[in-house]
Amino acid sequence: MIRRFVVWLVLAATLLLNPCASRADNIPQFYDYTDADQSLAAYQYPEGCPGCASAFKPTGKVDLSDPVAYQYRTRLREAARQPPNFNVVYRVVTWGCGTSCASGAIIDERNGHVIWLPSVEFNNVIYMIDSTLIMLQLSVGDDDPSHRTTSFWYLENGAFKQVSADLSGCR
Repeated sequence: MIRRFVVWLVLAATLLLNPCASRADNIPQFYDYTDADQSLAAYQYPEGCPGCASAFKPTGKVDLSDPVAYQYRTRLREAARQPPNFNVVYRVVTWGCGTSCASGAIIDERNGHVIWLPSVEFNNVIYMIDSTLIMLQLSVGDDDPSHRTTSFWYLENGAFKQVSADLSGCR
């Protein structure tokens, strides 16, 4: 009886004290954000060869017509030579901009078009090759983990759109 009470007490305390527990159902999931036009199977597996290496080869080209892209041309060119790592045909590239800070862009590996990540500065970025969803962890004020917030974005028609999800204080 006492043991059961202690288990329930710990569970209740965890749910009440954890600011993220009640919002777990609202967290966007990668599998909910896939692009019907981009099929991982079409690029990953050449016809009749499901175990072969990726059939998609990056062009290595980068559109440097944007003055900001030109400013980061070395990092962008290096990334454009690497295989895609986001939404089947894009390459995410990040670089440091100071202590606990990063900035970055994505490159369309088909034509070299550069799309800037939606936040100028962030601490962490999470993405998957077969999803349009990207998560950015941002510091608000300082490096204290309790002052971080996570924002969710998805790529649609060459632009990022924010997904509504309030996870302030979640780690």
